[in-house]
Amino acid sequence: MKTLIFEGAGWVAADSSKASDVGNCRIRSTFKNKHGREIYLELNGHPPHKHSPQYMKNFTVGGWVSHSHDVVDGEKLSLRNLDHNFEYCKASILKLVNGLEIGGDFECIEVRDSWCGFSVDGKGKL
Repeated sequence: MKTLIFEGAGWVAADSSKASDVGNCRIRSTFKNKHGREIYLELNGHPPHKHSPQYMKNFTVGGWVSHSHDVVDGEKLSLRNLDHNFEYCKASILKLVNGLEIGGDFECIEVRDSWCGFSVDGKGKL
């Protein structure tokens, strides 16, 4: 099974960490899509509150893309404009990653504990 591993980069005790199956309010990963392009992707999630935009109030935990870059030779380069909001859960994240704009081909995602020593680029850099 082809698994996309994310590093938990947020607070594991946050409301969104407890309210979704993701387990962390901020996750990030670097991976190659099915076309061989390396992508850095960082996602956040938070339950809606009274100051949330109306479109986010449709979600139990609203998710958004906070950073998305193409990566060349280990350096984050061109910003990919991914203005997506979604239910912050593993199924929706997998759908986003495997969608046309990112072009992944993963079967599942795994979120490692925050600061567990996992390096998203495999070289000790985040």
